[in-house]
Amino acid sequence: MDFRALLNHEEYAFLHTSPHLGERIILLGVSGSYGYGTNCEGSDVDLRGVTLNLPSDLIGLTFYEQYEDKRTDTVIYAFTKAVRLFLNCNPNTIEILGLDDDQYLIKTDIGKELLDHRRMFLSRRAAGSFGHYANSQLQRLQNAFDRDRKDDKHRNKHAMHLVRLFMMGIDILKEAEIRTHRPEEDLKLLRSIRSGDYIKDHVMIPEFYEIVNEYRQRFCEAEEQCILPENPDMEAVEAFVEDVNRRVVYGEI
Repeated sequence: MDFRALLNHEEYAFLHTSPHLGERIILLGVSGSYGYGTNCEGSDVDLRGVTLNLPSDLIGLTFYEQYEDKRTDTVIYAFTKAVRLFLNCNPNTIEILGLDDDQYLIKTDIGKELLDHRRMFLSRRAAGSFGHYANSQLQRLQNAFDRDRKDDKHRNKHAMHLVRLFMMGIDILKEAEIRTHRPEEDLKLLRSIRSGDYIKDHVMIPEFYEIVNEYRQRFCEAEEQCILPENPDMEAVEAFVEDVNRRVVYGEI
């Protein structure tokens, strides 16, 4: 699929017309199933990105955090909000910094600077954020069965994302790498889960929970062996953010 061609479609006109977007977007990439590499026939295209704040957001009276277009599954975060989410290793946001190069539809010079600084945001906080999201995903999966609210297609998708979160969290904790698009050895398992190989009679088979327990154990080991600092270097982050926002205010970018 030619994702860049989508930007010229009418439903994405907001990217060009919103005063907070347009040339202010510094990063825009493919997220969701296409971003992870787990897409299948009928998968939606999700876009996530980062846009510079307006000067008035920084030193005036306007306030801006994000633009969300539900029709196209697009979310673009204001730079200052994105940084706060990155600092907490928020799984839904930090993945913007770990796409393959060809998955970025927009990447400006400032966007490249942000990517160059991505390791600055990583810390042991990832253990809490990714662990929490994975456990929440497991709870959602169990609730879906308990209340019979989801069909098998959605259950398989939840199950796949549960394992994917552990995989991505392990990469961050053990290797200090944000790897959104999963390598082929991971995709083989993830696609197998999504295709329904681990569900029978609307119930996840024991082998699936064995996989979950294995990845949970690997996640715990990665946390113990973590090479990251307890918290991000806030002085370095502040210096970077202040430099970018100063250039915004002075009209240099």
